[in-house]
Amino acid sequence: MTGAIALFAALVLATTAPVGASAGGHTGDLARTDNSPEAPAPAGLDRFYRQTLTWSPCAGAPALQCAAVTVPLDYAHPTGPTISVAISRLRAGRRDVRRGILLINPGGPGNSGLLLPPQLAAAMPADARDRYDLIGFDPRSVGRSNPISCGLTAAEQNYLLLPPQSFAADVGRQAGIAAKCARANGQFLRFITTRNTARDMDVIRAALGERKLSYLGYSYGTYLGSVYTQMFGTHADRIVLDSSVDPDVVWQGLTRAMSPAVEVGLNRWAAWTAARNQQYGLGVSGAAVRARFDRLLASGNRVPLRVDDLTLTGEDLRAIAFGVMYDDRLYRVLSDLLHVAVNGGRLHPEVHDYVAGNLTPPPDDNAVAAQLAIICDDASWPRDLDLYRREKIRDGHRYPFYGATAATVKPCTFWPYRPLESATPIGPGNEAPSILMVQSELDTATPASGARRLHQLLHNSRLITLANAQKHIVYLTYGNPCVDATVTRYLVTGQLPAADITCTNTASTFGTERR
Repeated sequence: MTGAIALFAALVLATTAPVGASAGGHTGDLARTDNSPEAPAPAGLDRFYRQTLTWSPCAGAPALQCAAVTVPLDYAHPTGPTISVAISRLRAGRRDVRRGILLINPGGPGNSGLLLPPQLAAAMPADARDRYDLIGFDPRSVGRSNPISCGLTAAEQNYLLLPPQSFAADVGRQAGIAAKCARANGQFLRFITTRNTARDMDVIRAALGERKLSYLGYSYGTYLGSVYTQMFGTHADRIVLDSSVDPDVVWQGLTRAMSPAVEVGLNRWAAWTAARNQQYGLGVSGAAVRARFDRLLASGNRVPLRVDDLTLTGEDLRAIAFGVMYDDRLYRVLSDLLHVAVNGGRLHPEVHDYVAGNLTPPPDDNAVAAQLAIICDDASWPRDLDLYRREKIRDGHRYPFYGATAATVKPCTFWPYRPLESATPIGPGNEAPSILMVQSELDTATPASGARRLHQLLHNSRLITLANAQKHIVYLTYGNPCVDATVTRYLVTGQLPAADITCTNTASTFGTERR
């Protein structure tokens, strides 16, 4: 969840000048495969579906075109207050083969996608890039789309990875976060939901003059995409879901499902590091490396560690390790960090930059505030404090790195509002005509069991599994030829693989070292 976009945008895809961007006021000037008349707008929403967009260069990316789409705050009362959703557009590379629009969501929830099209274009093969206008957007309450804030401190923003403390301290901390969000945003919070974001997506599609949209969703974006296809399946074209959320466990269950996955990932890292003991000097077995890591976490919380020119508490070290678990190519970051902490010396410059960057507090709390709104408003969370107390003890014993903090109370436990709508059931029926799913076998943020469950529910889907890979967000970010070629082929031709596919991880992408 949190942190996925940093790996996607900052560490993997290089930012380049956008390809094929052009100014333009209307959206229907390029060739389409389907020029049939637009379906009627849902009742009461005609003015939103038929609105005319005004495009101008995006602030921060002047070669990219931006516009504001007006949507109802509450779709049940479309004559009431409205909000603005910021969208961006990078034109298709070729007019003669253009199919339509590809809407992108980078995950979170709470992450901005407005400026992603140039990064995706730089990584996307030309035959796919030529066929789509790439459309980025900031979901409601995020970035430039009526952003919210709860006024949270840097420590409060880290509500998912709590320091070791009493259950009473957990309650006080998380209840305080919920109260801050309620005071700062009031009734507006109630309308920040996945279902409303899916409705916004359909307004975006219509305002762009398109009968259908194609979609690429990462992480949380897989749940958003699944919900969209259930609500607006007749308007869905080619759908790619990468690193999937299990719809049966949104959202409390997902945080707990991460605990065993992170344990597997940490032990895999420890074995990798032990195999390089001559370089890192942290132990000759995975068990020895893991034990040393656990001791450093505990000792660092008593006396902060001095590593190179950085000072880290045990919780800082744990946060760095948590981020490394998103991508096994970052194993060397954690190994080098611990090597210097134990044996002295200087960090590799790339490792130093990564660690220092992740110790810097975010400039504001918008991403976390928007994430809380989504996960607290989508589904009801239990209010039984004894239940959380028992689960914290049980999962803390089973999964020592993350179990206790994953299972304990969250701000949603104390959220002032109950969901206005039931969660959208995911299953066969009104979904898109075809869906291609991508999943790494050892993903810690959205475990592979969730992808298998979503695949089971979506009868018209195919699943690509990247074996022996610990990577959250795979397509165009991990460099696996099998995954990238299969997804690109689907985006170009619309043809799903005849059966599910297992792709082999390559040695060049596992544990890459740049010494």
